[in-house]
Formats: sequence, structure tokens, C-alpha cells
Amino acid sequence: MELQKAPIPIVLGLIILVATFNIVGTLLMLVLEKTQSIGVLKTLGVSKSGIVKIFLYDGLLIGIIGIILGNILGLGICFLEMKYNFFALPEIYYMKSVPILLNPDYIIFITVITFILTITATLIPSFLASKLDPVKSIRFS
Repeated sequence: MELQKAPIPIVLGLIILVATFNIVGTLLMLVLEKTQSIGVLKTLGVSKSGIVKIFLYDGLLIGIIGIILGNILGLGICFLEMKYNFFALPEIYYMKSVPILLNPDYIIFITVITFILTITATLIPSFLASKLDPVKSIRFS
């Protein structure tokens, strides 16, 4: 079992990394779709920091909803497995069911790291959106 526990941080890290790239990709697509709207907003006098705040809010909303749903789903499945033992192990193991240890420190650590990566992934597209030229943005459509 110890041998199987070793790659868990690597797998979780890869999942979080893929989710971070997913947030960046989603927000970049949002910037491309909203290029004309960004140009109109900048023409009306919205500052660069205002544009950054709009996209930062969108990215953080995506990240926070994902973190909450992921924690609820993951912890829910763990608690159900601990109570009902849905996943039986083959007879080669000395146990009949999958052992689960929920460490609150790990859960909080993963949640905080995911939130930090969400903020980081959100800053890139929001700064790109704030640097768009209003004239080219309106003409882009």
C-alpha cells in the first residue's frame, strides 16, 4: 500500500495543473469572444484595472465554484466509501475494502494551492484583455 501512496501527490498535482490550464484557456476564449465588448468598455472610459477586475472576477468565480464542488464531491465519495465500502479489493490484499484516511491538513493544503493557482491562472488573460487597443478591438468584429 505504501508503494501505491507514493504517486498520489504527483497525480493530484497533474490534475490541478490541467485544471489551471483549463481556466487559462477558458478565460482566453472569453477574451477573444468579448474583444469587441472590451473595446467598447475602454472607449467608454473603463480603466485597465477595471478590465482586469472584470476578468479576475470571472476567473475567481470559476475557480471557487470548482473548488467547492470538487471538495463536496470528493469528500462525499470518501465518506460514502468509508461507510458502505463500495470498492472491494481483490484477495491478494490483506484488507477487504479500500482504506481511506481523511487528513484535514491535506484537504486545506490542496484547496489553498488550487486557489493560488486559480488566481495565477486568472491574472494572465485579464492582463491580456486590459492591454487590448480599443480601436482594433471594435474593428476586430
